[in-house]
Amino acid sequence: MQEESVKRMEAEVTSRNREENDFKKNTEFNKLNALIEQKLEMTEKELTEYKAKYSAKDSDFKEVNKELNKTRKELQNMTNKVHQSETTHQEDMHDLKQEYDNKIKALREELDAAK
Repeated sequence: MQEESVKRMEAEVTSRNREENDFKKNTEFNKLNALIEQKLEMTEKELTEYKAKYSAKDSDFKEVNKELNKTRKELQNMTNKVHQSETTHQEDMHDLKQEYDNKIKALREELDAAK
């Protein structure tokens, strides 16, 4: 008896799931259909106006993009110069420290020899 009840409940759940999936598919299909109809309603004139409007914006965008790329290249060159300058500075500091250490060592050796 319980087994039949379980089977009946499983069948009901499966049926409900199918109905929900069908409803979701149907709703999605209707949305897509409405969107297709909306797009089809655009006239040739609207499309031409749209193209003209965005063609001008596209030209502006391309010009701005060129400027942006130029600025990026300049910034990268400046960054490279700063990095190179820092590297040179670090090398100079290392050389000066080495020179200082050598002088200190020589002075200590002279002091030790004078004792």
